[in-house]
Amino acid sequence: MFYKVYFITDYESLFNLQAHLSNYESSVLIRIIYYVISNPSLNMAGLVSCIKLIDIMGIVGLLILAQKYRIIMILNVFKYIWCTLWTVKGMNSASVYLVINCLKWLSIGGLILVGIVILQWLFGLVRIILEHDRFVHDL
Repeated sequence: MFYKVYFITDYESLFNLQAHLSNYESSVLIRIIYYVISNPSLNMAGLVSCIKLIDIMGIVGLLILAQKYRIIMILNVFKYIWCTLWTVKGMNSASVYLVINCLKWLSIGGLILVGIVILQWLFGLVRIILEHDRFVHDL
């Protein structure tokens, strides 16, 4: 999704992305952005309604894993702070072109942080597999 957001260049491509946001509704961030785009009047109850039980369970699961994978948690916190800052800045923009500029910065930072998190998870998975392989061969 961050890859697609980077290529938004004008007003038409911004609403073209809105048409495809339903493909990404599994992410709480996407649901919040979709709510902000589609509703002219924002209220806290509407934003809270974007958060589902599975999101809360996912956050609790991430907090449980924070003890073992602290770097991944730190990177996820940076990702959510980065996305929140650029979303708020985009919501306060005076023109569509400033919104598009905010979306480009949001997508660049989000894509980099998601890539680093995925690499960290893969290295952790490989490490677990190698440790398990040594354990099996020691038996």
